[in-house]
Amino acid sequence: MIKRGQTGVISIILIVLIVLILFIIVWNLFYNIVKKSADKTNTYPFTTFLEVDSIGLHFNGEAEVLLHTISGGETDVSKLKFQMHYTDGTSNTMILENGNKQMETKIFSITPNFIETSKKLSKVSVYPIFEDGVVGMESNRKIPRDGLLNPDDLVFWHRMEQINLPSTLIDTTGNFPGQIFEANQVPGKNNNGMSFDGVNDYVRLADSNQIIQYNNNFSIFAFFKANQIPSDGPIPTNNRIITFHRPSLPSVAGTAISFLFGDTDKAIIRYYDGACQPKYFSASNIEANKWYFIGLTYDGENYRSYLDLAKVVREDTFCGVGDFDAFIGAYSVNSAVINGIIDEVMVFNRSLNDNEVIAIYNNLK
Repeated sequence: MIKRGQTGVISIILIVLIVLILFIIVWNLFYNIVKKSADKTNTYPFTTFLEVDSIGLHFNGEAEVLLHTISGGETDVSKLKFQMHYTDGTSNTMILENGNKQMETKIFSITPNFIETSKKLSKVSVYPIFEDGVVGMESNRKIPRDGLLNPDDLVFWHRMEQINLPSTLIDTTGNFPGQIFEANQVPGKNNNGMSFDGVNDYVRLADSNQIIQYNNNFSIFAFFKANQIPSDGPIPTNNRIITFHRPSLPSVAGTAISFLFGDTDKAIIRYYDGACQPKYFSASNIEANKWYFIGLTYDGENYRSYLDLAKVVREDTFCGVGDFDAFIGAYSVNSAVINGIIDEVMVFNRSLNDNEVIAIYNNLK
């Protein structure tokens, strides 16, 4: 019995030793693989782990990154290495100081100086850097579809994503929902867009002067795709992408600002000057079934029109807006309805600068 007991103990010891030896062998293999990888990237994996909770993009091109610690190890993180990855496969890196060297949960702002705003950001990687210069393991997060943050000066943003049935189009800011008449949700520039048939489809918004409250400071943007490019003659008036109406008799229509297309191959921005006379910006050679970005900013002295990123600047005055409803996809009820698709319609209560316009274009294109 004693011999059997001793044999059993010896067997157990041998099994434990074998398991321990196997563990050491596997650990050494794993360690060497990780060490080689770490040496290549100048990182040390066995320290504090960080997690990127969220990434938000501002319209001025700034990125806001929320980080927190998810494991122990070294806690004195003196710096953070941020690596910005773009959809074209390129990347760039910046180092930020970490004030009190503790992590837990923190928000870091990456200014547009360190982001290539001419490119579309796809992912952000973060590495902790410790006091001895050792770099910890990477944490990363892709830029979410709805990663753009709503700033205070965004008046409305119709992404054409959410509809409260049967007929309310949701504004992401909550300020100005639209009433849908016949228009249909279809694949858009980003996820969903709104399709208009050129006959009786439109989205009706609030009074024009409720949306554009500052006649000397505003920015308007949209993406559109024409199903066909008609010939309207010398002064195109149909195929309205968005329309705001000017002061007139109470509740009477009259264009103040409108985006449209026609005249064979032109994208057109129409506005009325201080004498309430029509003026135009136009860009030729647009094609059917192709997405375009169109925009207009005004700072009280200068208009800046955009088709994609081609810009035209003009010094001029503005007639102003009145209390007639604004429309997406039409001039007014069943009038000058667009034959095409519209997406990402937004209005700001100030004149955005070029860098902000470029950031919007690149984050949504």
